[in-house]
Amino acid sequence: MEPQLSKSEEPSADHGSQEFNPQPDEWFAATLTHVNRENKTLTATLSNGERVWIYEREITFSPGGHYFCLPTDGSVEISVRIEKQQHRLYPYRALEVSFSVDDFEPVRERGFVQDWRGNCGGIRRICKCAIFAPPNGSVNARPFFPGDEVEFDVDYSEIKKTYVAKNVELVKSAKTAQ
Repeated sequence: MEPQLSKSEEPSADHGSQEFNPQPDEWFAATLTHVNRENKTLTATLSNGERVWIYEREITFSPGGHYFCLPTDGSVEISVRIEKQQHRLYPYRALEVSFSVDDFEPVRERGFVQDWRGNCGGIRRICKCAIFAPPNGSVNARPFFPGDEVEFDVDYSEIKKTYVAKNVELVKSAKTAQ
């Protein structure tokens, strides 16, 4: 069952949002309402209409590891753990976010290496969503460099409990493109 902001947990119109103090271990239902790819942030709206500020590092699960390219029309449901913050527009900050999703069909995607150490690293996809490429036998400790364009499979990792990039292959080297 999805975590919901129950009536007893919703801030009352009479008392304002100061009365509502969520506990860090409580999960609440919200919907995705805005993304800012440049600042790497998202906004969600709780069932009581108040907004939650989300930084991409707080996202623990999303469909295929995507979050910046999902619809922001309120149709994407998420679960959030939140804490109060002193901000006029965003009274809450996400501590952890999990997207409620249907099955994701693994696909081959492209992106650009952000950083690479040994045989693993971070990749920023064309849609601006980030994905981690863990060490695996198919990478063969190949040295990639920031800016390299790569192609990879997206697969769910039982170890990481999220989607990761596998079978990473160089499409275009950043060094030869200069």
